Amino acid sequence: MLTYARSLPTIDGVPPTRSPVDPVGRQLAALADPTRRAVYEIVRAAPSSVAAVTDQLPISQPAVSQHLKVLAEAGLVAATPEGARRIYRADGHRLAPLRAWVDRMWDDVLDAFVDAARAERATGTPGLDHDPDHDPDHDHDQQGRQP
Repeated sequence: MLTYARSLPTIDGVPPTRSPVDPVGRQLAALADPTRRAVYEIVRAAPSSVAAVTDQLPISQPAVSQHLKVLAEAGLVAATPEGARRIYRADGHRLAPLRAWVDRMWDDVLDAFVDAARAERATGTPGLDHDPDHDPDHDHDQQGRQP
């Protein structure tokens, strides 16, 4: 059952970022925050320490550490100790459940498109978005500007 506790969504009382049974929900919840996505993109581009990530963002080192902790709990990054610091790396293999979920949705969209195209071909009737008065070849002047 989906509930809201202190404005944060929970699933049966467990925040999605900590739910062991919903890896896609954990990953989506972790990436929902724009700052956390920026942290993830930095670590995805190159393995980085907390200090290196902090140098690239206008947030504090404790904030970066907290974002990395949430990303790690969601399985999006992994940390390797190197001396007194930890180096964070994106774990692309763990994105497989999220990728499969997005692919299933995309497959549904493509299937609907194919069905609409087949129906249009069978009936000879253009889809609902077809505008018979619209000529895309005459939407721009010779310099590419719209009239």
